[in-house]
Amino acid sequence: TANVFSSLLVVYIVVFVQ
Repeated sequence: TANVFSSLLVVYIVVFVQ
């Protein structure tokens, strides 16, 4: 679902920033 995709995208960004 879009919600899962959004959550995954947020996690990916957070990991990339760290």
